[in-house]
Amino acid sequence: MFILYKLLYNKISFKELFMPRRFNSFLEQQLVVVISAATSSDIHYAVKLIEERAKKDNLTVPVSYKFFLYGYIKLKESRYEEALEFFSKSFLITTETQLA
Repeated sequence: MFILYKLLYNKISFKELFMPRRFNSFLEQQLVVVISAATSSDIHYAVKLIEERAKKDNLTVPVSYKFFLYGYIKLKESRYEEALEFFSKSFLITTETQLA
């Protein structure tokens, strides 16, 4: 009943209703989706959702996240060398950020 009220009277979409308000929480949720994804197309969909949410909130997706996501896509496509390259870049950026 509450969900129906929110959808009808607050004029928000079903998609917006279940998206976390904080972008960091949303990214964490999508990372769980990516890690448990069965195919690379599932990961592509998660990446699309992340980019849409970032655009909507006028935010940018951290580069280390992007490299990790692209690495996971390559991993699911059995392109292991490319996946390792993306994972390495993600790790290096994350490490540099923590040291700064």
